[in-house]
Amino acid sequence: MLAAAGRLLEPAVPGALDPGVRDRIVASTGGTPLALVEAAREPRAGQLGGGTPPPEPIPLGRALRERLTSGSVRNPVRRSR
Repeated sequence: MLAAAGRLLEPAVPGALDPGVRDRIVASTGGTPLALVEAAREPRAGQLGGGTPPPEPIPLGRALRERLTSGSVRNPVRRSR
């Protein structure tokens, strides 16, 4: 699964993507497709290419962070007690 997530991430990054940075993004997002793409938008190109390390932890992308905090993502499963 992680290899597939890495392959999904690579086209979302403009320019070079350092394998170590790729692995960190995949690990920090759990391979979730939307989170992968959004997380790749945050670091600068030099950070993605391995020149300068990206922040730790790698931040969520702005769009994903806004979506998660706006309440537009709801838990579809309701449990009754």
